[in-house]
Amino acid sequence: MGRELKRVPLDFQWPENKVWDGYLNPHYAKRHNCAACGGTGSTTARQRLSDLVSLLMLSGTDALRGACHPYLQETPL
Repeated sequence: MGRELKRVPLDFQWPENKVWDGYLNPHYAKRHNCAACGGTGSTTARQRLSDLVSLLMLSGTDALRGACHPYLQETPL
C-alpha cells in the first residue's frame, strides 16, 4: 500500500472527505467488463510471457545456487 503526494495551491477550497473530480480518471468510468480480461486490459499473451519470465528467473537463481527447483526436476525436458 502506498501513498501519493498531490500538490495543490494553498488557497484551494474543497470540502473535507470528498474526492475532488480532478483526481478521478475519466477513462476508468468508460471501461467495460471484457470477457477476455475482466476489465484489467491484460491479455493471454501477457500472462504466458509473465509465466515464462518467472520460470527463467527461477531457473537462473537455481543455476547460481547449483540446485534445481523440485518443479523443474520433475519436468521432462
